[in-house]
Amino acid sequence: VAARVREHGLKGETLCIFVRDHTLHSFSCQQKLPRPSCLADTMVETAMALFQRHYSWPSPVRSIGLSISDFVYENTPVQLDLYHSHQTAAQREKLAKTVDSLRHRFGSGCVQRAIVLLDRELTHAAPEQEFALHFKR
Repeated sequence: VAARVREHGLKGETLCIFVRDHTLHSFSCQQKLPRPSCLADTMVETAMALFQRHYSWPSPVRSIGLSISDFVYENTPVQLDLYHSHQTAAQREKLAKTVDSLRHRFGSGCVQRAIVLLDRELTHAAPEQEFALHFKR
């Protein structure tokens, strides 16, 4: 999601998660981000907080979806504050764009997060081609 948002030169302000359990009961919830973002770690952190706050594990999870909305252009000015390092966010965005260009040039597997290497199915997944991962117990 983050890579596709960056590809279009946008940032999103509202993150939404959709959760379905094995009985096909589903719910969605959303949260406004403190500032528009196109960074995966910001989206994942917010999504996990939403999930933990709103899902009480009555049954196993079947699927989780994540979306972002309320788009602004990446060069839209934002109000700075004293508690957030705007320079650090800009550096993280530049790094993410560099990783995007490497993946575009050499394939999605050329740069991966280390945690992905712990699971063989995740290691060989191609997110730009596959939208579902199936895990066996």
